[in-house]
Amino acid sequence: MASPSRLRRVGLTLKLLQPGLEVCRQLPPFSLESEWATYGLQGIDYVAHLAGELDRLVDYPARGWIAAEPLPPEIAGARDVLRRSLAGA
Repeated sequence: MASPSRLRRVGLTLKLLQPGLEVCRQLPPFSLESEWATYGLQGIDYVAHLAGELDRLVDYPARGWIAAEPLPPEIAGARDVLRRSLAGA
């Protein structure tokens, strides 16, 4: 089971490795506060984690690690906001 913030990358990995496999992703109940707290307990900055996940979605296809799929414009915009917030931190 993957955390909600990693499910897209998991799906793209499966798409690359098992292209004929039909995958049904069933998201667990999501709470931003709960995710933030879970990562915080592990000493992980959740904003940096999200920015890193989005970077991996962009970078990993060229490395052959996941299937290529463009980020929706809203997500690409959120990636830019996260990157700027980390640069200013």
